[in-house]
Amino acid sequence: MRKSLIGLVFSIGVLSTLNAQSTLQPIPLPIRESVAAPFLSPKGDELFFSIRNFPGNAGGVKDEADIFKVKWKEGAMPDAEFFTIDVFNSSDKDVLYGISADAKAFYVSKGALSSSQNQGTSLSVGGASSFAKQEPAFRLIRVNDKEEATEKEQIIEGWSTALPQEEFFVSTHQHVLIMVHQDKGGASDLYLSFRKDEETWEEPVLLPAGINSPAAEISPFLAADQRSLYFASNRENATEFKLYLSRRINEGWEDWSEPVQLDAALNDAPYTTHLRIAPQHPSGVVLKARSERDRRYLFKVELDQPFLPLPVNRLDITLEAAKKIRRGRHYELQLLWSGMETLEGKAFIYPDQQNYAFFLRQEEAYTLRLLNHKGELILEKAIFPEEKNQSLVLEIPSIE
Repeated sequence: MRKSLIGLVFSIGVLSTLNAQSTLQPIPLPIRESVAAPFLSPKGDELFFSIRNFPGNAGGVKDEADIFKVKWKEGAMPDAEFFTIDVFNSSDKDVLYGISADAKAFYVSKGALSSSQNQGTSLSVGGASSFAKQEPAFRLIRVNDKEEATEKEQIIEGWSTALPQEEFFVSTHQHVLIMVHQDKGGASDLYLSFRKDEETWEEPVLLPAGINSPAAEISPFLAADQRSLYFASNRENATEFKLYLSRRINEGWEDWSEPVQLDAALNDAPYTTHLRIAPQHPSGVVLKARSERDRRYLFKVELDQPFLPLPVNRLDITLEAAKKIRRGRHYELQLLWSGMETLEGKAFIYPDQQNYAFFLRQEEAYTLRLLNHKGELILEKAIFPEEKNQSLVLEIPSIE
């Protein structure tokens, strides 16, 4: 553990001294409208983005944003043909906030929340929230092994329902939420929250000074290493947003390195935001524009080494007896970093889904824990570092 921590601190120290040069290529999209909220799938094979006021949106040209995707092969540019995702979209604003490592859970904006009780209808959503007193902040749309989708509203504790729609980011491990909140003075700061259960997130706390400044911080992205936080800020020039990187420097969430501005190749437009990086590939995407209103230009990014997240391996998990779990009894799979027994990932186990995934930092050991519907520990397994991806088959014991 000490070796990896030293390497992390060293990488932080050299960021400001190296003459880094990332590279960019414009992504040709066959549309004239502005795009928003780009996102890469965990395997890096699909690019998601929202199109603003597009005639093809669910609500037509008056629809502020709908979510689309294109196929993307490694080493190539995305396909020219793009597809709408009906299950995500409504006549309201629809943008993507996060994708789980197994690509079964998608976190999207509030949109037009469904009140239907329909559970498991192909390409539709359903499931009413039991929270009647607090307005949902966003939605979780889960796609099971049969490609059926169900919807869960997501509630943030202690968050005022009177606030306008915020900007959120949910990590691939579904445990960490980073959100943007604009105060009464107009400045935007980044807040951190942790998952409590299927529908509830803990009350957010302000990320420390350094990450947050008297200016505005927006478009957060926590890489799959759970250590590297990318965001945009206008702290140096009120009329320009640039990209920054800060890293967690220990096992907690209170201490972060001083943010460093990414190199000029990335930050050469007045409005540069929404850097997204595929977990196991050096390439990513970034949104660059002349102004906040003119967001048309997506670029493929090859990050220079000092700005890359820590390398990760993929852990694919198959739960053999998941189908035997009674409907409504959701078990929980937890990923803990063995160094300090800190919780890094959380997945809720459903009878209609057998396969799950996490990303593990290389050269570090983890522990997997499976809890039953009563919160009792029923299985624990040590996961040791390997140079390649791992597949793990677990048999759920003592199904009640």
